Amino acid sequence: MIRILHTSDWHLGVSLEQAPRQEEHRRFLDWVLQRCISQAIDALVVSGDLFHYMQPSAAAQKDFYGFLAQAAATTPLKAIVLTAGNHDSPSRFDAPREVLQALDVRVIGVLPDDDELDACLVPIANEDGIVEVVIAAVPYLSEARLGVSTTQGSPKEISARYCAAFDDLYKNLATRARRDYPDAALVATGHMTCTALDDQVQDGDFQTPIHQVVKGAGGLPPSIFGGWDYAALGHVHRKHQVGESVAWYPGSPVPTNVIESRTPRFVLEVDFDAGALQRVRQVRLPRWREVYELVGFEEEILELLKGLAWDSELAPYLYVERLVVTPTRAGVDRFVNFVTQQFSEPRPRIVGFKKRLVQDEATRKASDVDEGPRSLDDVSPEDVFLQMYRLKYDAEPPDEILRAFRSLLVSDEDVDTPAEDLPLQVSTAPTEAGT
Repeated sequence: MIRILHTSDWHLGVSLEQAPRQEEHRRFLDWVLQRCISQAIDALVVSGDLFHYMQPSAAAQKDFYGFLAQAAATTPLKAIVLTAGNHDSPSRFDAPREVLQALDVRVIGVLPDDDELDACLVPIANEDGIVEVVIAAVPYLSEARLGVSTTQGSPKEISARYCAAFDDLYKNLATRARRDYPDAALVATGHMTCTALDDQVQDGDFQTPIHQVVKGAGGLPPSIFGGWDYAALGHVHRKHQVGESVAWYPGSPVPTNVIESRTPRFVLEVDFDAGALQRVRQVRLPRWREVYELVGFEEEILELLKGLAWDSELAPYLYVERLVVTPTRAGVDRFVNFVTQQFSEPRPRIVGFKKRLVQDEATRKASDVDEGPRSLDDVSPEDVFLQMYRLKYDAEPPDEILRAFRSLLVSDEDVDTPAEDLPLQVSTAPTEAGT
């Protein structure tokens, strides 16, 4: 039997409103090491976006390479397969390839040319030396690498080009794997937006839409993985199976924004035996730090702060939204001072604050009065582009111009997911970790 631990979208170096998540990531990396030992994991697959920035900090790189060294020294892993995501620099990702191979780490940042695609295939053998699983390591692929034009043709035509390009690639890789390992199970990796026919992309699924013709309109179909036993995908930050297909997303292990903080985080353990998929196990991760959303009028928020308690190892991060009936210049200072006086170190930290104008205290219905400029967190690059185009030309941009602009967003690693209304309550119930 071969057991694979599938994870993705670590986003090492990410922060919440300038509040670091390094301590959570360190605990996650330690958890993965212990899990690989306790569950006798044969291969670790990380499907893209290991880092949050294309030029990661020295601290993020130190944690990452320290993890790889510990994995080689302490775990039974036969292989670690790492593929670059759209947040990773492909060339920087590939730079230490030769050194990492000595640690049984296979990295693919840039997809090799067609005549060298065999370099993407990673065979995993059992205790008897028989190859039971072959992993095809495929990184994030841009339109240029795929040879797909997104500036000409209708959305339907562009979508068909995407589908055909990926279908050809994965068929080519499957043929190569079957040629050399006819009895092995085949595992594909990918960093993409993949949706079933009736699936809807949700807020918080990813930070940058890729392989989508229209933002929020879905992505590639799971049919591109025909002939594969399992597709280990990354990019969507929500754990789920794509329809009833072989494609799975584990989601991000450490929340990268407040939306992700509302739901549990997972990794996936995938078992193969005799060249066939046996089980996909969804393993819930611990909550090393809670992220609470406090919404209400000033005195309500102060009462919530008085009753704040947590069982997590790290002090919580707080998002505060103050409701006001009349505009006020009062900011977050009173709440920060209250937290400082109420709690000793390590104390909660307010990482997000905004005000919402409502009609009255009873209904809390949003006011029609313009509150003034929105926070940058609430404005996407597309919002700015549309507003500037309207101001200059007094018209909406043509579809081809809008598609061309969206194609530029693919490589923008700093695009945030749109903000959404926060709930009018806070839950302090601890989250249990799966085993």
